[in-house]
Amino acid sequence: MNNDVIQQLATTLEQRGGELADKRVVAGFDGFVDEMIQVVGERKDLNTFEALSQISGFGEWVSNAAGRSSLKEIVVNRQEAGGCAVNLGDGIVGMGIKLDCYATLGNPIAAPFAEFASKCQYVESWCSQPGRTLAFEFDDGKLMFSSVSQLGELSADYFQKSIDEGKIIQSCQQAELI
Repeated sequence: MNNDVIQQLATTLEQRGGELADKRVVAGFDGFVDEMIQVVGERKDLNTFEALSQISGFGEWVSNAAGRSSLKEIVVNRQEAGGCAVNLGDGIVGMGIKLDCYATLGNPIAAPFAEFASKCQYVESWCSQPGRTLAFEFDDGKLMFSSVSQLGELSADYFQKSIDEGKIIQSCQQAELI
């Protein structure tokens, strides 16, 4: 998007923002806990390290590990709420729109989703565990490794049970956008 289009969208949202509070949206389905990680290149002391800055350096270390076992220290800097449903939903509630979210946030809802869930009109967490992404951050990019097997709980039977027992039909009937 060019800057003119972005500015026009921002102006329109600012001018008509009051209308958004009456809107209702249903969003789903994936929630991921994203762990932001650095790979330690050299540890200086308990609190100080130099991270590997380039993906090529990490790749070289991986290549050199072929045929043997190898270990590299990592530092998990933070956990963030992620996934399409959560990222989209966070933008929606940020505009003052009421959101009913049905997503894989864990049961109980995983801690990184607490703030997001508190902003929603209604939240129903599907699956016992959210998806998980290990995001290795470098100066020249990010390598993301995602675990999705836990999302295999989302079968047709699971959806049918949720429809039969839950509020999703009512949410969809009341929504102006799904």
